Amino acid sequence: MDLKKIGNIVFYTLFIILTVYFVKRKFIVPKVAKEQLVFQNYDTKQSIGLNDFPDKLIVVNFWQTWCGPCVHEMPSLNEMNEVWDGIQVLCVSDEPIAKVESFMQAYPNIYFVGYENIVGLGVTQFPTTYIYNPEGTRVYSKIGSKDWSDPNFIATLKKNWSK
Repeated sequence: MDLKKIGNIVFYTLFIILTVYFVKRKFIVPKVAKEQLVFQNYDTKQSIGLNDFPDKLIVVNFWQTWCGPCVHEMPSLNEMNEVWDGIQVLCVSDEPIAKVESFMQAYPNIYFVGYENIVGLGVTQFPTTYIYNPEGTRVYSKIGSKDWSDPNFIATLKKNWSK
């Protein structure tokens, strides 16, 4: 093998490793510390955090009313929360209550909460969903929409994290 081919192999190997590292670090799973996850109840204006739902798996879904995939997954989030009482779905938006209110009425099983600066939490794409176990540790992250009511997915959650 000549020196030019070896150089190309080393270059592309480093390029791939660094690309994967930065993509995972910056875009796939943004870091959100547990302590920062305190939201505002749209109705009461009270603070709400993960600790307010003891012994439950918490699904934190960052969404926007203008986001088609976000709106598309709402029924499955509502159903997920309906079929298992060991889970609590929190849908977080930085939009005013006037824009969110119709969703609050349409999906009564979801807890809709506000947060002023979602991008400040590292969330740059919608929907972004994190699932926290009852101890407050993030156990699942997903960017993009999903069928949250899939029986196999719910069975996996129950098997691994129900008390």
